[in-house]
Amino acid sequence: FMKRIIGPAIAAIVIAFALASHSAFGQEKETIKDPVARVNGVKISSKEYEREVDLQLQQAAQQGRVIPEGMLPKVKEDILNNMIDREVLYQESQKKKIAVNAEEVNNEIKTIKDRFPSQEEFEKIIAEMGISEAEIKSQIERNLAIRQLIDTQVIDKITVSEADTKAYYDNNPNLFKKPEQVKASHILIKVESDATDLQKAQARIEIAKIQQNLKDGQDFATQAREHSQGPSAKNGGDLGYFGRGQMVKPFEDAAFA
Repeated sequence: FMKRIIGPAIAAIVIAFALASHSAFGQEKETIKDPVARVNGVKISSKEYEREVDLQLQQAAQQGRVIPEGMLPKVKEDILNNMIDREVLYQESQKKKIAVNAEEVNNEIKTIKDRFPSQEEFEKIIAEMGISEAEIKSQIERNLAIRQLIDTQVIDKITVSEADTKAYYDNNPNLFKKPEQVKASHILIKVESDATDLQKAQARIEIAKIQQNLKDGQDFATQAREHSQGPSAKNGGDLGYFGRGQMVKPFEDAAFA
């Protein structure tokens, strides 16, 4: 329950910055009444709902997952229910007078900004999406308040015996099976979709130079930090472990091969 609510909320903020602002899969917007829901008098607007739907669908597309047309109504219903759940939890956090640490909020914002080459690029992307930094900060504050509510009012009060833990493990073996995963690092040299032949050739030359450096024995992580144009550059190109369906198909096929 907690993972279902908190995970998408935090992920959506970050994913928004990496994706285009137009509607997912180029679908036309359906006519939606405004507000789409009320939670104890608080409105959930159609704009908020549509943005959340777009983000979730774009995330699926980014990971190479295709949501069948017939599944969309159920997906959208789940998204709205998650938004309602989060609003209920946030209101409860306010009743409990939970205060969010300002430093923690600033650290979250910094983590998001660090995913961009510069402050200017960050501001450009969020402006294209019609999101302000103040809105991002507000969403982070809400998420942290919800997380703190769950930690203090739920998790801290849960006690599970060793016998209960073992019984659950023994009775649910399939829940603990993990699909095949690989750990990979990469060095990304970007080429825009409308790049000229000259720009493509220059990118290939850059890639060839890096490949030669690696053949000459230079450290991969160092080369990634110096040359990669992706967010993993600061980690030496390390993408961590991932399963099938999480990366773009050509990269996935190469990694699992």
